[in-house]
Amino acid sequence: MNENPVKNLADVRALLPRLYSKSSLPVYESAFGRVERLTRRKLYSIPANRREWENISADIVWAGEFKSRVPGREERVYRDWNSKIGGAIDKANDFFTSPDPVETSVSEAWETVLKYVRDVEGKKQEDGSLILPQQTSLSFEMMRSQFGHVHPTDVCFDVALAVLETILPGKITSLRASLRTFNKVIRDPDRHPALSGLLPSSPIPPLPTLRDEAFSWEYCEPVFQKSVDDAINTAVRGRRQSAQPDRFGGRLGSNPLPDRRKGRQKRKKPPRNPGQLRKNHRRALSWLARHGFESRDEVYAFDDIADLLTADVVNQAAVAFVERSETSEALKPAKQTSSLTTYLGALGALARANDFEDEVIYAIEDVPYLLSGDDETWFDNSDRMAREREKFVKMLDRDQKKVLAIVRGPRALAAEARRQIEKWDQLGSHRRTQALHLGISATAMALQLVRASRTRNVNEMTSGGDEPELVEPAREGERAWVDIPRDRVKNRRAIEHSLPPWAWEIVSYWLDVGRPLWIEHNNREAQGSVFYQAVDNDFLFPGVGREGEISRATFGRAWNRGVQEFLGLRGLTTHVMRHVDVTIFLARFPGMYGAAASLIGDSERALESFYSRGTGREAADLFAEVLAEIDPLLDLNSPLVQRRKHNAS
Repeated sequence: MNENPVKNLADVRALLPRLYSKSSLPVYESAFGRVERLTRRKLYSIPANRREWENISADIVWAGEFKSRVPGREERVYRDWNSKIGGAIDKANDFFTSPDPVETSVSEAWETVLKYVRDVEGKKQEDGSLILPQQTSLSFEMMRSQFGHVHPTDVCFDVALAVLETILPGKITSLRASLRTFNKVIRDPDRHPALSGLLPSSPIPPLPTLRDEAFSWEYCEPVFQKSVDDAINTAVRGRRQSAQPDRFGGRLGSNPLPDRRKGRQKRKKPPRNPGQLRKNHRRALSWLARHGFESRDEVYAFDDIADLLTADVVNQAAVAFVERSETSEALKPAKQTSSLTTYLGALGALARANDFEDEVIYAIEDVPYLLSGDDETWFDNSDRMAREREKFVKMLDRDQKKVLAIVRGPRALAAEARRQIEKWDQLGSHRRTQALHLGISATAMALQLVRASRTRNVNEMTSGGDEPELVEPAREGERAWVDIPRDRVKNRRAIEHSLPPWAWEIVSYWLDVGRPLWIEHNNREAQGSVFYQAVDNDFLFPGVGREGEISRATFGRAWNRGVQEFLGLRGLTTHVMRHVDVTIFLARFPGMYGAAASLIGDSERALESFYSRGTGREAADLFAEVLAEIDPLLDLNSPLVQRRKHNAS
């Protein structure tokens, strides 16, 4: 193997003339010319690694950067550009790290296997059964691309494991599927006599995954299993309050009103999904058992959950989890995920509900400080979210194309949704869902752009009933209104405003066309599943698997499919839309924090704490004008400078 001198994308770009022909070279040079502008990083600062590039490109806000002759195909153009950069990285690395030449006998063996598979796939035997299913050759081509350096008979568990450690993350699923197909052919040698002597004698054992082997609760002691079940049930349902004895022995009868009032005072709001809550608690305990001990046999011998959920075990599990994420190249660092906070949150709720000792509860709460080693918390999601929000808002300040893409976004989404719905009968089930998701995202984005509300108010907005929050025009020529009462808003400030004609055109199309199709598409008869129960109700976005409004997860998927995937506005969530509205407003009316606060229903103080940087920017612009008055040469647009440029040319 040769040493690889390719370290960053600048090296890859320098190699392009040696990698591609004269006809292809301009296309790739143009693709690399966009990298610095889209990533806001220099080429030499981006590693020449396919996995690193995929992580970087996942955060690119590409809205307004790519054009297509076919409306709605901008996303495909972006993906083609992204794949060109990734392909050039792989080709540059292979140029210097080409493997040793493969023996002729090895390549001929793989070619013989592939030729046989291509000849018999899709064909039937005398009994009518398929010799090999269609497209089996694709799996064998994948096998040759990954195992072509060894003879087919030499493919074994160790060789497959070595390939798994070096393969790109996006191809792992294909590799595992190809190995399953390979094993099926190995297990049935009588059906494929032509491959005798060309395949291994036994199937390849299953390859390990990044996940640990599941914790087997059935191996635990019965008394321990009962202790765990009781603790989880208590955390989900809460402790039942024991009735106080009646000192009169019931001789005075019962008064239902005081009894009802007393029960209401101690009543706990039932969980929305108790089954999922039980899974979360058991998953957290499984995580604790897998990371808190060197051997699982220790846990199998426990008699009570108090032996598992201790302060020392919590600390040891957290440290082991973080160390594993930092040493593995395939895992994201624990700081960049919410897994640890999820596990600790479930364990904390379980410990508090079952009255564990304060030492255990404090240990769970102090894990962030234990890992950081100082007084600051190890992870702070609120600060991280604030930084991401601020980064997106600053990008809007400095890139007018993104602002234009947001303003045009609802109409672009509505046009694409309309185009797909018009050929509804030609679409499959998945494409129909995509079209309806575009309609939902167009409607939600239009409502957010007119006056941004919190996600809950858009997700749960009603369009029917006695007091609808979306009020249709009373007569022709009038405007539609949004009227959300104060008891439905977070800070108890009523939201009331009219919808401009362009926004009502988008919303009315969803009400008249998209919403009926959404209900028809997501019912039991259409999907053939009892989990689809969409019915016509008072909500703007009816629920799919339940009565009432659409779930937050489904609403998020629809928003992401339209705004982040179709429009390319990565990072623009429904909550960030509130800050987008304020940014656009303050750019036109600097310093009007009171009006901007009223626009999004927030306090002026909270608004100034984040947007006070706008006054500093305005002051800097005014100071630049002062400097230009002192020395006109500083102002490049001044008549003096323009005259000098003209004379020089």
